[in-house]
Amino acid sequence: MARPLDPLDLSLTGAGVALVTGPDGSIRPGAAQGLVVDDRRVVSGWQLDTIGATVRRVGWQRTGASADRLLFTVTTEASFDPVGVLERRRCVDRGGFVEHIRITAHAAGCRMTLWLTAERDDQLVFHLGDSDRDPDDPASTRTLLEPGDGGGRLLEPAGGAHVLEIDAPGWHAAHAALATEVELAMGESWEGSITVRIGETNAAVLVADVDTVQIRAVPHELGDAIRDARDDLRALTMPVDGGTIVAAGSPFFLALFGRDSMIAGMQFLLDSHRPLLEVLGELAHHQADGFDAASGAEPGRILHELRVGRAGVFGLPPGSPYYGAVDTSALFVVALGEAARWGAPRAAVADLLPAARAALRWCAEHGDVDGDGFIESVPHATGLTNLGWKDSSDSIVDRHGTVITGRLALSEVQGYWYRGLRTIAEVERWLGTGDGAQADRSADGLAARFHERFVYATDDGPFVGLALDDDKQLLDVRTSNAGHVLWSGILDPGVADAVASQLIGDDLFSGWGVRTVGMNERGYNPFGYHRGSVWPHDTALAMLGAAHIGRTDVVRTLAGGLLDLAAAHGGQLPELISGLPRSELKLPVPYTAACRPQAWAAGAILMVTRAMLGLEPNVPAGVLALNPCLPDGTTVTLTGLTLGEHVVSFTATGSDVVEVVAPTLRVETGVRTHGSAEPT
Repeated sequence: MARPLDPLDLSLTGAGVALVTGPDGSIRPGAAQGLVVDDRRVVSGWQLDTIGATVRRVGWQRTGASADRLLFTVTTEASFDPVGVLERRRCVDRGGFVEHIRITAHAAGCRMTLWLTAERDDQLVFHLGDSDRDPDDPASTRTLLEPGDGGGRLLEPAGGAHVLEIDAPGWHAAHAALATEVELAMGESWEGSITVRIGETNAAVLVADVDTVQIRAVPHELGDAIRDARDDLRALTMPVDGGTIVAAGSPFFLALFGRDSMIAGMQFLLDSHRPLLEVLGELAHHQADGFDAASGAEPGRILHELRVGRAGVFGLPPGSPYYGAVDTSALFVVALGEAARWGAPRAAVADLLPAARAALRWCAEHGDVDGDGFIESVPHATGLTNLGWKDSSDSIVDRHGTVITGRLALSEVQGYWYRGLRTIAEVERWLGTGDGAQADRSADGLAARFHERFVYATDDGPFVGLALDDDKQLLDVRTSNAGHVLWSGILDPGVADAVASQLIGDDLFSGWGVRTVGMNERGYNPFGYHRGSVWPHDTALAMLGAAHIGRTDVVRTLAGGLLDLAAAHGGQLPELISGLPRSELKLPVPYTAACRPQAWAAGAILMVTRAMLGLEPNVPAGVLALNPCLPDGTTVTLTGLTLGEHVVSFTATGSDVVEVVAPTLRVETGVRTHGSAEPT
């Protein structure tokens, strides 16, 4: 397994290509850094030295998810104060990356030699930073830059045909490096560019119709966070099978993940339904139609992970789906319903209906392994131990802090199943393919069983347990899973209200977001991956659940924490942070292995925006619900939101909506659902 990223490392992503460097722009072969494409590191070393001058980094700025800017002062032996500035602008895309260098002499002239060295090792992304190479990895040697005047190349170490071309006009060969001399008088500037081209992956990826929606916000911090979220989701959009999908995260998870990609696609709905439809289409294409023990395939099951590059997972060949998840099948149906409500074409929804039906059959026939009416997570012999979203091996604990494994009925998975049943009934009625009565009856029965087995009493009112264990005993542990259950709509009004209140109590709410395990639980570890850390997407789903039942106080509290967290990270939400209380440490404490960017973390800001606006379209019903609960002094203007054949624009400030333009939709304000998955 790769070493964690250094929190100070810089990460850029574009169309399935990732560039991770140190704070000074260099790539060190022994670190989890490099240019990564198709699951392999194709640049493992990158060092720009200045001979004759000393440079010190004084600034860094993200100029987009795929671009940044590094600023250095230039000092010579003859000066104590800096005499100039060196600027490096970098951008990554499917074709590779470009680095533009500009040097300006301000206080005095300067003379230096720029010296570039580069290396390549083609390590699998899973092994970045490992001291020992993977014995099964054919990339067993390291290739240095083969320089030539005006550029150079990096051969594939294993002797393959792929060559990385480095284009550096004006540079010349210097041993195993590229060099160029710079001599400037005071006030003069020099500029040059270095381009790394990946010849085998040169197709550009564009996400259509995402620029039609304009979102402006006051104060500007909210607007900046929304812009960065949209940029990050676009940057994580990558090609697969002639289409595009939203990859889970960079640099380790540039792949199709059923759970992550669907949730990110649902977050992306504020821009367009197309990314979600692309994800659902790809998942339907790979939906299992038979049994396979190695991959976990069962008829109707939706995959957990599909690597589209040169890496396989859990012993499977590259390009083979792994199905080890118990929540993706129900989430597929939920996501299809969301796409329909946000205006996906009727024909596109109808095309995916057979896959949705098959996914729900999997839930009932194969997901419920013991016939008790709940979906169970069963450890996969050659894959994951836990098959819910908290898929680390120690994520499930009891009230004593003991790690529990085995056959587990996870609470949020039952909630997804319930919402999926309600959704399929709604979709069938809309398409005219059925009355949905059987699905509604199944949902009613599931809700009754759930309240009997999963809801337990606390001093603060009823709450939802984490799971039923192998002996069908409730793990009555306070966790963030209850926020997912709230979002699903399965809870009765009184229970939903009590759960929402407890999500913002000191035990679960850190000040930045909802802890995965409550601080007062014996199994709590603020640095545990799923044992007390805070995940923005986790909090955002809880926030949407609170918005559905009209708990604007909970929405404002959780939104405030996530927006402050984004501001502390320059507008970009991290995948997760530690669960240490904000009251004790004023700055968020990072989790070092977090991806940057990570799809459902980036998109969480769009869910924050949606929850604060109370924005819930239902295009099949011709209704748009708008119930804002923005903080005082906050205004959001949304222009050009396309919902099917409808184009919507409005301005919201505080708890009011003004200037609504939705000529063919009925706009409802002051109406919120309570214990239902969709607006009425």
